[in-house]
Amino acid sequence: MGTLLQRAASKKYRYDINSGIKPSEFFAQVDPTPNAPGVNRLIKAPTFPKISYMTSIGLFSSSDNYKAWEQVNAMSAYMNTLAPPATELKKDKATFEKGRSVFAKAGCISCHGGTYLTNNQLISTEEIKTDSSRAKGFHVTEHYFTKPEIFAPNTPVPLPKHPETIAVEMNDKEKQSLKKAWAHGNSSGVYKTPSLYGLYWSAPYLHDGGVAVGPSLELGIPNTLFKGIHPDPVNSLKALLDSKLRQKVIKANLENDQLSSAHVSGKGHDFYIDVTTGFTK
Repeated sequence: MGTLLQRAASKKYRYDINSGIKPSEFFAQVDPTPNAPGVNRLIKAPTFPKISYMTSIGLFSSSDNYKAWEQVNAMSAYMNTLAPPATELKKDKATFEKGRSVFAKAGCISCHGGTYLTNNQLISTEEIKTDSSRAKGFHVTEHYFTKPEIFAPNTPVPLPKHPETIAVEMNDKEKQSLKKAWAHGNSSGVYKTPSLYGLYWSAPYLHDGGVAVGPSLELGIPNTLFKGIHPDPVNSLKALLDSKLRQKVIKANLENDQLSSAHVSGKGHDFYIDVTTGFTK
């Protein structure tokens, strides 16, 4: 904290090491949100300090003079209006239809179908065969869990002394899905099928961002991002779908100690569209 505050852009928050007080004491004097943990505008959930399926940190986002859910709902409504920008790819009708045919024939559509190109299903790490370290990230939270509650929609912020709360009811199927998603119980964790909307803009690929290929076929994170080269979406997608090219990317990643320690390899999602599955180049 002291290191960060010494370099604060605003003089108000700049900590003087010769002041004789602790960084925490200084920050308490200038804290812009003294009623919330940290410096974000937050309110404590009804379950605080326990956490629940509604909040992994026991806090909700909200500013003073709003209703408890007003800003969260507004942000959600805004995000629902977002759409990916157009790409620079040229796509004539014949190529488009051929791509659609391959997409269906290869079985991609079984998971990435529907209006938003996702079935919204939870896929176990055993099935998707990717590294489970991120999927198990919330495993330890099971020890701090309690039944989920939320504030009534008309609850003002700052919170009154005894705000009205509502229990979040779940059926057995929902409870089991959430246990799987949070890697609770005997679950080894899951990954949720992502939408393919905006895929052109989201390289490198897979949950660990390990499938990265540059514009001149530079392979893996060490030869792209580590050298200031942004992964090319077309080449990276080819590496995702071509088994031989993927193995080269994985090899390049695994040779880097930093990536190995961070569990970034580009492994898994072994659903290939190449000669091994009956497709031509």
